Amino acid sequence: MAKASRQFIYENEVVWLEEKKGKISASQRPDLVVATPAEFHGHSGIWTPEDFLVASVNSCIMTTFLFFAYRQGLRFRSFRSRAQGVLERTDLGFMFSRIKVKVFLKIEAQETIEQAEAAVKAAEKDCLISRSLKSEVTVEPEIVKEE
Repeated sequence: MAKASRQFIYENEVVWLEEKKGKISASQRPDLVVATPAEFHGHSGIWTPEDFLVASVNSCIMTTFLFFAYRQGLRFRSFRSRAQGVLERTDLGFMFSRIKVKVFLKIEAQETIEQAEAAVKAAEKDCLISRSLKSEVTVEPEIVKEE
């Protein structure tokens, strides 16, 4: 049986503001100021493309986890994750070599720990942003029962 082809289009616009800063706009979303990072003679305290890339992986892990958790009926109290991307010079120039996402998950019942681990592992495998990158992406869960 052939699978129906589905395609989604995401568009945004970047407009240069001044110095090494710009503004990202997209329909029905708040504008965001973006800049060259301070490490590359840009600005500190402003979101950068590098921040966005790491945040995209991090937020995709969360939303993919939520998909699997809700589909499996997993009851959890909280989800929090911290991502770290390593940007380094390669033969091709600067690239993110790896991104590590640390997931902190509080579950309601100890007997659901395997289900929670499976949902995190599925999120790591099926995050579409991670699959779209050359970088190595790993997810390390820390799952505890909330007392």
